[in-house]
Amino acid sequence: MGYKHRPGISRRGKPEQNVTITSKPGNNQQWLWFVFIMYAFVIGIGVWHHEPWRDEAQSWLLTRDLSIGQLLHMLPTEGHPPLWYFLIMPLCKSGLLYGSQNWLAALLMLVAVYILLFRTQLPIAIKVLLPCSYLFIYEYSCFARSYCLIPFFLSCLISLHNERFDRPWLYTLCLIGLFNTHVLVFPLAFMLFCLYIIDITKENKWNKTTIAANIIAAVGGGYLIPYLAMSSTAHKFIQRGDWLYFEKAVTNSILIEGNFLLAAVLVIAAFAILLTRPKVFLLVLVSMLLTMYILMFKYEGSLRHHGILFLELFTGFALLPHYENDKWRLRMKSNTLFKKGYYLLCLIIVLQLPETIARYQRDILEPYSNAKEAAEYIQQYGLENKVIVAHQAWAGGALLPYLTKGKKMYYPEKQAFGSYYTYDSFFFQKTWLLEPGFAMDATYRKFSKNLDSVIILLNAPLPSQALQFVDLLYNSDYQAIETSENYYLYQFRAGVK
Repeated sequence: MGYKHRPGISRRGKPEQNVTITSKPGNNQQWLWFVFIMYAFVIGIGVWHHEPWRDEAQSWLLTRDLSIGQLLHMLPTEGHPPLWYFLIMPLCKSGLLYGSQNWLAALLMLVAVYILLFRTQLPIAIKVLLPCSYLFIYEYSCFARSYCLIPFFLSCLISLHNERFDRPWLYTLCLIGLFNTHVLVFPLAFMLFCLYIIDITKENKWNKTTIAANIIAAVGGGYLIPYLAMSSTAHKFIQRGDWLYFEKAVTNSILIEGNFLLAAVLVIAAFAILLTRPKVFLLVLVSMLLTMYILMFKYEGSLRHHGILFLELFTGFALLPHYENDKWRLRMKSNTLFKKGYYLLCLIIVLQLPETIARYQRDILEPYSNAKEAAEYIQQYGLENKVIVAHQAWAGGALLPYLTKGKKMYYPEKQAFGSYYTYDSFFFQKTWLLEPGFAMDATYRKFSKNLDSVIILLNAPLPSQALQFVDLLYNSDYQAIETSENYYLYQFRAGVK
């Protein structure tokens, strides 16, 4: 696959783990620049057409409406490390447009791909195909979420692997960044940290710098355990995992959508290849098992979360050549697996392509959310000064980034005004599951003396019998991809008592 292995010699006369790997010369640079430019062009189109949805609005509203102290107090209920919020804070505090955070996510992914293409020694086939994978070209690049940080820091760590002993501060800084991307990435970051400790010990690289850098890394990642994992809210997000959760996560991580048996075979084949490098095998195995535990027994997650399992596999394949001198009793067979193993990762990416293309195209041709359209209607017809009663609250909040800063909605399921959504007792009592008619009744009880100053925003239509009391002002023209963000605006009829 284009590798020349030149193992160095350690102080004890043994081959070092920190090997130098070079690619075959040729016209690869031209191809890589073509891939990079096309990647930038494609994700630019994706971001331009993507309509942010409620999860993207939630992080924006939290950062916009809270101080740093208030934000840090709130984040444990969100279950996310603070890094992404700190990155978008200058954008929203300075009054930039809501969509600027999507361009930031795309920029971070662009940098990640640049590093993987030009600053790593991955095989050329993987370099060409990886930017076309679902996570890289769509899910993590078009959506303004913290997930874009995961490939960014992973690419930095892969690029720095050969220099991790010489530049411990930079390497551990990237480790801290990886820790602070997402809760589900904590297992991978922790295992990479453990691997770094093992390598330093084996290569006798301990000194004042490496000791200090690793202490800082332990603190920079370890604080998340009491801060997030041990928060009172974290204990409430508990589910009973079963085989269906496992099957869904494995299938999504490999094929996005498709046959579980095929996905399982590919995972088993990947682990067989990783067995050729015991350290890398354990890194990936433990990371994926811990991530799967969280998915099955804490938070089910969705496709973007299951994709982290794919990134853990990719990390293992990226680190394989750096540990070619690990001792293993099946060395002869493992060498064959090592040389051919990267084709498996290429196959996985190719199998993802049909679904990747379909989802990307659909987001361009259809609205992902109708929040922007509904907000524009409210502004166009001078309804913004009215009290907006929104149910379900988390769906209504998706409109607020488009409205005047400081605007709040009344959330009947929480019996309070607000902007960002809070995971409080009302959420865990599942009041958000109440039917749309509940919102109309609650609005009447709360604002009965001034009904003409109120409009009702719903993400599902009122039953036909309710239309004798209200008029439908607006409903979304096109079905959104996120079906819970098709909106209906109602206003009480004159004379209703």
